[in-house]
This record gives sequence, C-alpha cells and structure tokens, in this order.
Amino acid sequence: ELIDGGAPICPTTEAPTSAPTVSLEGLFDDTDSPTLAPTPPDPEKEAWYFGVFKSREHEALRPDDESDSLNSLSAFDDDAIPDPARARNLKNRNEVSYPVQLNYSRRKASENSNSRGGLRFIHDIKDEAKSANDVEKNGLEIPSPRKLSAEFTDSEYEIGIFEDPLLTRDEIVVGSSHNDKDEYGLPMQRCDTWGPSVVPRNPIQESKQNRTIILHEIQLVSAHEETRPRRLLNNKLSSISTSLPINVEKYAVGSTQSATNRNVGLATPQSNNAGQMPSTHRTILNYGDKHPFEGALYEPGVTYKPLRIHFDTEQLTLYSFESEADEINFNAQIIAIVDVILPGIRDIWAEALSVVPVIGNFFLTGVNGGKCGDADIPKSYSTSGLPDTDMLIFVTKNGQFCQDGTPSYASLCSFDQHMRPIAGNLVVCLKDIKVRNGIVPDEETLRQISIHTLEVGKMLGLSPTLFQHYRNPATGRPWGTSARTVTCVDGIVDTFDVPNILEQSFYTGDEFSDDSADGAYFEVISPTVKQVVRNHFDCQTLRGARLENKATSFSCFGETFDSRFHFDDDLTSTSPTADKAFTLSPLSLALLEDSSWYKADFSKATVPVFGRGGGCGFVNGPCIVDGSVQGHSIGFFCDLNSQSGCDFTHLHKAVCDIGQDTSPSQDQCPMRTKNIVVCSDEGNKPDFSFESFGPNSRCFETVQSKAACIASFCNKADARIDLIVGDNVFQCDYEGQLIKIHEEYVKCPRLAVVCPDIVCPANCSGNGMCDYCQEVPQCICDDPFDESPGCYGDSAK
Repeated sequence: ELIDGGAPICPTTEAPTSAPTVSLEGLFDDTDSPTLAPTPPDPEKEAWYFGVFKSREHEALRPDDESDSLNSLSAFDDDAIPDPARARNLKNRNEVSYPVQLNYSRRKASENSNSRGGLRFIHDIKDEAKSANDVEKNGLEIPSPRKLSAEFTDSEYEIGIFEDPLLTRDEIVVGSSHNDKDEYGLPMQRCDTWGPSVVPRNPIQESKQNRTIILHEIQLVSAHEETRPRRLLNNKLSSISTSLPINVEKYAVGSTQSATNRNVGLATPQSNNAGQMPSTHRTILNYGDKHPFEGALYEPGVTYKPLRIHFDTEQLTLYSFESEADEINFNAQIIAIVDVILPGIRDIWAEALSVVPVIGNFFLTGVNGGKCGDADIPKSYSTSGLPDTDMLIFVTKNGQFCQDGTPSYASLCSFDQHMRPIAGNLVVCLKDIKVRNGIVPDEETLRQISIHTLEVGKMLGLSPTLFQHYRNPATGRPWGTSARTVTCVDGIVDTFDVPNILEQSFYTGDEFSDDSADGAYFEVISPTVKQVVRNHFDCQTLRGARLENKATSFSCFGETFDSRFHFDDDLTSTSPTADKAFTLSPLSLALLEDSSWYKADFSKATVPVFGRGGGCGFVNGPCIVDGSVQGHSIGFFCDLNSQSGCDFTHLHKAVCDIGQDTSPSQDQCPMRTKNIVVCSDEGNKPDFSFESFGPNSRCFETVQSKAACIASFCNKADARIDLIVGDNVFQCDYEGQLIKIHEEYVKCPRLAVVCPDIVCPANCSGNGMCDYCQEVPQCICDDPFDESPGCYGDSAK
C-alpha cells in the first residue's frame, strides 16, 4: 500500500514478494466458479449512493477536434470545468446535451464540411402556439418554444450545440434526434449549459397538499414575502415592508441614471507594501488565544458568536437651527436614526454574521490624531474601553460628500492584528432623509435602513479596498496582492497592486457580437463567491462575480457588482430601496465569508431572482441580437416584439423601457420597467375575467400580448406554483407550460424565479452545486452529511 508521493507506509519493512512464503496447498477446499457476473448497483434503488458522488458537471465529452476551443481557467481552481466542454448527466439518451461550444462561423464551416462531426440542424418545429383542439384532444398543455438543437451525424456522438446568436426568439425550439416530446407527450427535457434548463413534469393526480389547506394558507403569506422574504426582520416595520412594490423605486432610479454619482467609495488608511496597516491604525484586541489566526487554525474550541456593533451617536446630535421648522425636521431625523435605523442595522448584521468575539472590553488605541474620520475619539475608549463590542462605528452627519443626492458614506480608521476592520465613521446626510408632518414615514425609514446597512457592510468588508486583506481560510494567510499591469475600468493602463482574489477579463466580439464593445472588467474569484454565482445563473464554468466597469467608479477595479447581471443584488450602483430593507443576499454573505473574518448564516439570506437559472448565455452572451432578445434573457430583458408583459419579479405588469422607434443593441439591455401595474394593489382594474389583484397576486404572461395578475401560491409540498381562480386551483408543472383558464392560455414562469426558496435555497450557500437537471433543482452539498436544503452546514442558527 502506498500513500501520496509514492512512499511506502512502512518504509523500513521489506517489500512483499509476489508469491506466498508458505505453501497453501491442501489447506482450502475447492470452490465452484461463480455462475453470475457481478452487476453494478441500480441507480434507482441506490439513489443515495449516486447522490453522494453525483457531479454531472465533470462528465465532459471532448471531441478531439475541439480541444483548441477550450478556455483554461485559473491554475489554482481545481474545481473548474473547462468552458464549455462538459455534458449534463441526462436521464434519457434521446435528450439533448450541450458539451461543446461552437461559435456561429465554426458551426457553419462544420455543417458544410464532410469531416467527422458535421452538424445536422433540427429546427422543424416552429408552431409556437398549437391549436386549442390539439391541446384538448391530448389532454396536455402546449409547451412553449425552447431551443434550437443539433446533433452530430457521427453516430459516436449524441451532442447538441449552443443557441445560434443570429436566430430570432421564434426560431428557438425544442429538438431531439427524433421528436420534441417524450413518451408521455411532454416536451423533451432540456438541460443545456447556454440557456435555461427545463425539466417537464407530469401533472400530479392527487396533490400532496389538500386544496382547502392551500386556499386557507394563501391568506397567510403574500406573494411579496415568498419572492423576497425578510428573514432579518424582527420589529414593528414588518407590515409595511412586506407591502412595498419590489424594485419599483429602483426601476425609476435606473431609468434616470440619477444614482451614477451617489455611491462613494470606502476610505481606508494607506497600507504599506506588505499590505499591513501602520501602528497608528492598528489595535491589538484580546481574543483569549482562541482566534483561528493565532495558532488555533486546526484546533477545536474556536467559538464564533453574533457580531456586536456599537454605534457612537454622541456627535450626531450637535446642531444649530435656523428656524423652528428646521428644528422639528432635525429632531424627527435624529429620533428615526437613533431609535429605529441604527438598532435595525445592528440586529441585521448580528443575525447574519458571527465573529470570534473580543474577550472583555473593547479598547481602541493607537489611532493617529485622536480622530476617526470626522469624529473625535473619546479618551475613555482607550482607557476604560467598551463592553460587548466587536466593531465600533462613530455616526456623524453632513460631511464633505453630502451633496448631489449622496445619502451616506463611510471610512475606516482602525484594524485589529488580523486586519479585520474594527472602527470607522458613518456619515449620514440629513438632506436625504425625508420628513413629513414632523415624522419620518415608515417607508422612508426602511429606505434609510437599506442604505445604511450597505454602508456598514462596506466597513465590514464589502469593498475592493479591503480585498487585499482577505485571508485564505485553509492557511490563515492573507490572499494579498500581486503587481500587475492592468487596464482600469476608466481605461487607464498602469501597474497596480491588484488583490489576488480579483481577475481581469475583457469583453470580446465573440461574446457580444460587436467588437466596439471591448472593455476591461474585473471578477471576484474567491471560492464561496464563485460557487454562489455559478449556482445562481446555472453556469458551472463562471470564474466569479463581475464588478461594474463604469468609468465613474471610485476604484480601478469597480466598486460594486455589475447591475447588468446582478440588478437586484445588494452591492450595485443603483441606490438601495425600501423593499430591500432587512435582507442580505447570498452573494454579500459569500463575499464576507471569504474574508475569513466572519462566519455567515446563509439560512438568513434572501435570494435575488434577476438572471436566476438563465444559463451561461445570460452572463457570457448578449441580451439582444439584431434587435431581438435572446432565449437566455427572456423574462429579464425585452425588445419591440415583447414590450408588454411581466417584470422579472412577476409581481408587476409592465412595459419595456424602449420606444417604438428604438432598436436595442447588444450593449443596451432594456427591461420592463415602465407603466408599472402592481399586482398587489386591489384598486387596479382587471383586463381578464379571471384576473384578480391582491397581496397574493402575481403577474403571468398569456399567449396574447397582455399579462394578467392572478392569485398564486408557492406550493412547497408539491414544489409547484399554484394558481387560484375562484375555488379552482391550477398547477404549474414546469416553465413554459400553458394552462387554459377561461378560454385563455396562461404561461407558467420559472420556478426558481417566482419561488426562489423552493429551488436551491441561498444558492446552496456556496457550499455545494445546484443541480438544475433535476425536476426540482436541488443542492448537492460538498459535505455528504449536510442534509440541509441550502447546504447551510452548522452555521444556521
């Protein structure tokens, strides 16, 4: 027996000979030869066995003549899959797999050649909406068009290709080597890598959940709560927070671009060449020799406890008034900040993050000049200290950047011995806090909580200026920086110390079908972030999460995540909105977890739904080609042919934000953000006999050009979407299914978008892979003993 490296386990013993040293003849009776050959285990009977080791993304087919098209990933990423040489583990040999990406010109050349691997296109099914008679005759719903497919004429290969970027949405259909339906009459399972995966399911004859119970339970939870649950909410603002229209305010901000200069980067002291802060900005805290970076990395007994933030507001209340009205407004703002906003933020981060706690009092020493940003540091903080504190934040008002609509900004002034930020200054711009009749309205209070939660998050670690101090959890050492010549997002080319968890790439003509769109961007490639975005988009070849590439960024690398891909995530350039209060996304928690300063509780995460399950094409391909939205972008972006419908949350009816005479290009991705009709508003007038408005209503598209708001429910027992019309319950079995309601056909949306908690909760916490090839996508956790739905591990409280 050998161990790694080829050395014998017992190097001092002699190697065994090939024959026994003692004859065994006559010691054993003769045995008959086996009559049966060994058989492999049955996958259906031994599902637990295959589930533990299942990793369909690594079952890659790689034709010899395609080796030059593979994109190599980072050398240290031993979990990376060469893009796009991979195949899904499909249940049926007739189902289409997509192991090899060919650009359009190469596909054409291959199609016209007689060489091995020539392509035969199958796209003869173009009748999107078949007649109602056919539907009723077969007792089945009409599948909506899916995907152009192709197969290799060489019988050794059963593979498909990626969507042709030059095809229109009407030419994207399901195909297979024989037909477009399985033996049950359902559309064929599509489990590709470029576009969204669709796994049709047979209707349930007898639901696991009684219909009477459904009609009762639908009154207990709103559609808003199911799409964006607030797991960090535990105060009096719960009722108002769950009735706010999701993203409506953000749509308005995005359309006017008024938020471009509202985001101010985090200011930090300058570190030395070794990445260390000078002693004037470092404080040695007492962790009782139990910190994992102090020799306890592999020792048991390291205890993480909820993060304790102390807000110092003494200097917030100092103000001189010019009028009585000014004093009334000021008092209302201070009361809201001190009594509601800051306590809410403190509770949010305590629920979401745990840290190795400071033992005894927290002492802030060694800060140069006795100032932390705009705040004066009391001497008692260095002599007596503060009890029950892991992070100290001084709150001041109306600083130098409080102009042009900036709501707040932050800076840091001290770090602990492991470079964890421990003290900073949060500047609140009072002009941004709206007062009405002497009080701050509840909706405005929620908006301020959302804004300042993000600013505090930057101080905790959600900022590129802190990436160089992140630590490798396996070694306890900082990821650090490397001197690299890079192109900044503003176009400047220079040599910088680039954090090693960032990687630069460039937009290319192949990627966006337009060479004029070339530009630099950076991606966060830390391990948990990488897996979270792979699970979110259903693309296991992504290298990381893209940062914005706007020239107005405060950082060479981009300050926030790119809203083209992460529109409704926390850290984006558009301002936080009231509906985002008391929520944190898996991507935000993954980024903080990768700092190794904190342990994140992903069971408290709220999953964004923008782009979810869109496939690799949503991230790596254009949203628009020749004026038409591509298959991977349907439901998120729109064009002139799909102007009216639902917004991407399916909580509002909306119209595309392009004019009749405007033809969108590949670098312009219009969304349905105009003429918003909120489905939860009971005062709206219905367009259909079956349409209803209320807290449980969602937007569903129809085969007509209109959309309808229908009461619906995320049925967790059946893992389906239930539509409630009167006393009748209709059930969506899969995306694209057409359901007949009152002589009208309603299209079923994607389960991962409408009911995000049913599909891979928290995007598997970055601790496993979301398998979109299952009927209901589920997490395959890295830890085979982790049976939690979101691979939460032991972090869930």
